[in-house]
Amino acid sequence: MSTSPLPPVFSVLLAGHRQQRLQRGYSAEVQAQRQEQLQQTLTTVLSHLAQEAVSAFALAQKEYLPLTPELRLLTGTASGVDALGRDLAPTLGYRLHLMSAQSSAEVFEAERNLVLGMQPSSEMNALQQSDYSLRDDLLLSFADLLVAVWDRSESAEIKSGTAKLIRSALLKRKPVLLIRFDAVDAVPQLQLCDTQKLGESETLELETFGHKRDVLEQFFLPSVESMEALQAPLRLWVQRLLCPFVQVLPEVAEQEAQLRLIDAQPSFFAWLGTWCRYVWSGRKTPVPLSFVRWCTQALFWLKWMLNPPSVSAEQRLLHLLQRPVLQQSLQRRWIHRVHRFGSALARLEWREAFLAPKSVSHPACSEPSSLPLSSLDIAFVRADEAAHYYACAHRDGIWLVYFAAAFAVFCAVAGTLQLWPATQVGLVMFWAVGEFVLLRFIVGQVLQARYKDWHGRWMSYRFLAEQLRYLRIGYAMLVLPKALDTSAWYLDTQHQFKLKHPEVWILQRLLIAQGLPQTQTAGAIYHLAQERPQALQAFKQALSEHRHYFSHSYHHLHREHVYLHRLALILFVITFCAVTLHFFVKISWILIFTAFFPAWGAAIHGVLTHNEVVRMSAMAGVVWSKLEYLHQALSSHPQTLNTSLDSPTAWTETGELRQLIGHLIMILADENQTWRSLLQHNPPDLPA
Repeated sequence: MSTSPLPPVFSVLLAGHRQQRLQRGYSAEVQAQRQEQLQQTLTTVLSHLAQEAVSAFALAQKEYLPLTPELRLLTGTASGVDALGRDLAPTLGYRLHLMSAQSSAEVFEAERNLVLGMQPSSEMNALQQSDYSLRDDLLLSFADLLVAVWDRSESAEIKSGTAKLIRSALLKRKPVLLIRFDAVDAVPQLQLCDTQKLGESETLELETFGHKRDVLEQFFLPSVESMEALQAPLRLWVQRLLCPFVQVLPEVAEQEAQLRLIDAQPSFFAWLGTWCRYVWSGRKTPVPLSFVRWCTQALFWLKWMLNPPSVSAEQRLLHLLQRPVLQQSLQRRWIHRVHRFGSALARLEWREAFLAPKSVSHPACSEPSSLPLSSLDIAFVRADEAAHYYACAHRDGIWLVYFAAAFAVFCAVAGTLQLWPATQVGLVMFWAVGEFVLLRFIVGQVLQARYKDWHGRWMSYRFLAEQLRYLRIGYAMLVLPKALDTSAWYLDTQHQFKLKHPEVWILQRLLIAQGLPQTQTAGAIYHLAQERPQALQAFKQALSEHRHYFSHSYHHLHREHVYLHRLALILFVITFCAVTLHFFVKISWILIFTAFFPAWGAAIHGVLTHNEVVRMSAMAGVVWSKLEYLHQALSSHPQTLNTSLDSPTAWTETGELRQLIGHLIMILADENQTWRSLLQHNPPDLPA
């Protein structure tokens, strides 16, 4: 199941100095000249970016919705560069999205207009730079690329918001295009960030020493005067941002052809049946595969099954985007039913064993009804359904493999003892055939799990679903999961910029496509403080749903572990008693207790160990307790966050609510990270 095609959206964040700084120390004539040159340069830059984005979307028509590409310009409501961007956006085909730190008497026409509602402290008349930096970092999360106008008039330690925003973008490995003014030159220079300077050690240096101007400037290529000189590297950046999978499309097409060949490979008995039908029909049916051709394809199938080819991050991304909708086959439904039956029976839950109800799903975490989150909703539902599908396939397979191994031992023992029906005429090999079928099933199940990569896809889709769940919780208050600030890219040993986290790339594209929050009324201002009541209600609902889910998960897993552990202990006690009795009484059928019961107990232990049931139960209990503490802390202040929206403390309480939401997301994200750490290196394997 795919995460659905992505909306073709390209967002540019435009930032720079205010009008006072742009004109500082210059005559009126020079000011007019610099303003004209800046406007021309910005027009050229934004036009080139629009052309490159449209061309990049044309290369990935299957991965994006068949819509006209949408270009967005994100900026603020200040004078100077922000004002210039607001004027240029409509003429260049960009939709204008604005975010301001505090309310203003002047209202600007834009498709989306968001006001954080910040208020200066009682000791100060204006907002601090940290307030504007918060707004800039939020805007950066919704942008593909940063265009910054910077005059480099900084002290040894950078202080301007523009310079700090440039540093933040580089730390997130987002491309930065500088329009740079020198002190004596009225014509701006262009500089693009150097990808070869964005490795792990370099970004660590930037994070540590990036508050210095000379360190910040080292991350850019030499300046140029025209966009033509930057056209090639800029095209590479845009294509990398919007369609990093284009270069692997031929490889994926070849791999898909090989997969189709493998899927079409008939089993030996099916191939033999086609020949029988061919001969029986008097050679009127199509000629089946020859034996040599069938053997050749079977060897190719076996080679692929035993050693599946490694998949690059770009190929994984393409699989996530292009994977068709999956439906459980009749075989998989029966396997899941048998798994549920056996699992409930082992826990002595007789009613559940026969009814086999579905397990409790993850919490839905409904968002406030005032927010249109349709694209995030669709992506979340599809990722959650896909994760559930692959989780069932993986867990059912693990359970059946271990228990099939135990019953293969039983068949071996029964064959040795010649138990009924092996005593009947013509059924002497009954138990031997049964053991062969079980061993064949085990090998086939493990190979199919590797071939289909149920475990890997479960990990990917569950990560996507959980991060989208956290995003839907915090989106109304602009509290974003940490994964959305993680770079999806890395610099390899050949200093090539490569995709590292395809799931993070999808998440960031979905967030960018969703854009800034907006009200249901078209063109109305989205005031963060005014959305506080709805966001608080949604937060309480999400907290309640997750408390219930982790409480149920903890008790369910704990009960499963206790019952299965007791069953394994009983089996080993019976084995010990049988072995002791065997010293005094020679009974042939006692071999069932001395061989099959230990194998059954080992199968239970293997299931518990492979699925990390004990650790998962303990982890669910820890998360449940943390959520209970958060609920108690919120319940201790029933009047919290309920003051007037126009109160002087409105922004303070908005910040408190954002902290509460952030704390909830942090608890859930830490649990998801621990869960992934425990299970991501635990693929299916043959039972020992």
